[in-house]
Amino acid sequence: LTCNITSQSFGLTNATPIHIRGEVGGNVTFHCPDEKKEDVQFFYFQTNDTFVNGYYDSKDLRTYGPIWENTRVDHNEKTVDMYRLNISHSRVYECIIQYKDGSLSTKSISLSVTANYSKPTVTKSCEDGSSCLVTCVSYGGYPGTEVMWNIPVSENTSGQLWKVVNNSEVPNPSTMMYNSFSTAYFNCSKGELTYLSCSVGDVTSDMFSVCKPKVVHGIYNPVIITAICAVVAFVISIVALLLWRKYKKRPTGKDRDYIGHKVAVLHTFMFVRAKRYQCNNVQKLTIASTVFWFPGALAVDVKHGQSVKE
Repeated sequence: LTCNITSQSFGLTNATPIHIRGEVGGNVTFHCPDEKKEDVQFFYFQTNDTFVNGYYDSKDLRTYGPIWENTRVDHNEKTVDMYRLNISHSRVYECIIQYKDGSLSTKSISLSVTANYSKPTVTKSCEDGSSCLVTCVSYGGYPGTEVMWNIPVSENTSGQLWKVVNNSEVPNPSTMMYNSFSTAYFNCSKGELTYLSCSVGDVTSDMFSVCKPKVVHGIYNPVIITAICAVVAFVISIVALLLWRKYKKRPTGKDRDYIGHKVAVLHTFMFVRAKRYQCNNVQKLTIASTVFWFPGALAVDVKHGQSVKE
């Protein structure tokens, strides 16, 4: 059922169309402006040639076609409530009212349904350390809106430090809402860039940074390692020499075992210290062997604390 009536044949009054807004999932009320207080004979609410809802004082309009289940008409207040909005409800509607005195009035109302985008999420890829690719994504908004990058750099250096390589708004066929994507390239030659963000409409992502220097653990300067190894080797040699001089007095029995034990303890202690400083090559100097050979006829087995013949 449609009501296509011209203003000339019924003395129709019509002013500038009204624009109203709603959000997906929300509700709106269409107020059909009218100063007349007379009783209403019929009240049609339609869009283009499609009947939406209405009132007739002597007829049941349901017999003329389906009524939108998400609408409700109040013919006394001359309003139409629309619930559970979705993007497809964005269109121009007409209020057509005829009074019992025969006069007619109409009003066009344009409804725009929008959807807020989700808070943008950011993913970063900085594999080679010289540049980064950053992707900003926001979901479920309407209308389609481009991602905006908020980069606090001067215009003179902006082109050198970063650029947008991709921007797209992809609609969902079922909901008609958009997912908005953007990828930006960042040059890391100037070091770390901080306090960056991206926005879609009125929604902004968390702050983030790119080109942050990598912190490498467990790697030491080769010069420092060599110096530490040399010092450790020198200390071991001096201590070994002192022990040899003391051993030269040729103690026997328990004294010999005691000295052998001290050498073994020294070996273990210095080996642990050398490993702590990552001196893997110290073993090639003096502590790789389990036996210290001294000038002379005897040596000390540091593993067992025993003397052996040279």
